[in-house]
Amino acid sequence: NRVIRKIHMDREFMAELANGIPPFQGRLEELAEFEGRIFSARRFWKAMLSLPEDLHPDLISSPERLLMEEGSIVRAGIWNQAEAGYIRMGFEFEDHGERRVVFVKGREWAVWQLAQKLAEGTP
Repeated sequence: NRVIRKIHMDREFMAELANGIPPFQGRLEELAEFEGRIFSARRFWKAMLSLPEDLHPDLISSPERLLMEEGSIVRAGIWNQAEAGYIRMGFEFEDHGERRVVFVKGREWAVWQLAQKLAEGTP
């Protein structure tokens, strides 16, 4: 094994490779696909943690995508349609007064269960 070529990949490029969708500079409510399905981060995580633990890996297919972002997650949204067995979720980060939405996918059946918990108002 030897190095043939060295390239530099920034955070945004890595995100595109992982998800095919670059972060959106703005807020969740600016994306019509999340209308009516935006929740505070606290409520989202409480609902997720109330689900069986073995379901968690299917809810967020690439958690490392969220972990490599700077700032704090303030809100989360669930896309209003499925694509090839997955549903897109958006996590709104706040960093030094700026907002951006980072997208990840979850398996449709797992995200549906999470959406049910959120609709019930279950913490």
